[in-house]
Amino acid sequence: MVNRFLSQRIKVEIFEKERDKMKKEELNEYGYPINKDSDKKIRQGMDFGTWVGFILILIMIIWWVLKLVGII
Repeated sequence: MVNRFLSQRIKVEIFEKERDKMKKEELNEYGYPINKDSDKKIRQGMDFGTWVGFILILIMIIWWVLKLVGII
């Protein structure tokens, strides 16, 4: 009985410490703590390979439309 009481008391103390720690941390709009390590800047723009792929797909679409219309 004493072991069960001590075990429960330890769980309560751990929960209280975690709760107090979370109160001190910044929370996002959903109430979860914000992880500073993963909050990195998103790279702006696209890299060279993405641009090449985008241009190739655009050329293929234009080619398909011209062929559909009968110009080519």
